[in-house]
Amino acid sequence: MRFTKRVALALLGATVLSLPATTTAQEPAGHLLSIFEMHVKSGHNDQFQAGITAWKECYLAQQGDRGWNTWRRQHGQGNVYVVAFVLKDWAALDTPHEASQKCQAVVTEQITPHVHAEKGASSYARLLPAISRSTPISDLIWVNNFRADDTRLMRRTIDEVAGAMSEAEGQPRGFWYSVQGGDAGSANYFAVTPFENFAALDDTRAGVWEVVAKVRGEAEAERLRADFRTSLDDSWAYLFRRVPELSHNP
Repeated sequence: MRFTKRVALALLGATVLSLPATTTAQEPAGHLLSIFEMHVKSGHNDQFQAGITAWKECYLAQQGDRGWNTWRRQHGQGNVYVVAFVLKDWAALDTPHEASQKCQAVVTEQITPHVHAEKGASSYARLLPAISRSTPISDLIWVNNFRADDTRLMRRTIDEVAGAMSEAEGQPRGFWYSVQGGDAGSANYFAVTPFENFAALDDTRAGVWEVVAKVRGEAEAERLRADFRTSLDDSWAYLFRRVPELSHNP
């Protein structure tokens, strides 16, 4: 376990569980993220960034039309980058992506030699728009990952908390994603909380459970907290900073 469930609940209350009411069956489908996590070899950061720059130049020269963000993790072990491509839906994967194919040599020759291939990972996640912000993402984000012991209970608890948070604050604090598949150690959900800058991390605001207690009462807040504790298997969190020159948002 990366954190105890008690610490995970404190993290949750301090950051991202701020959602409007919804149910899974009713919510519209959001965009997909195709996510690539890359662990850069020690001393190879400049070469890696040069490789991503070369790929971006090649991709745009081939009239590639997909957007992506490149994020650099700000703490934790190793030098980790995450590249997240935006896809409208699964059907986008049925069409061969010629721009990427034409730039594959750049990946092989200028990016792959500078990363630990055995540590890399790829995944898909879908935005849950009914419980996410509508404002653009910022250049600094805090990402909380949640692996469920009881997925249905976790989502139901999130939805119950959502009404109280929406009533109190008017909109979600972050963006929620549902992870699509993955291995036994993968998260089921992750929440992305944007910050304007590092100084914004010093600001204090009421935690989720405090807000829920004010809106619904202490007893209801405690019930929901207990349900979330029961639903949770593990959680972990990282801070990421976007690298604008290695990103593309058409």
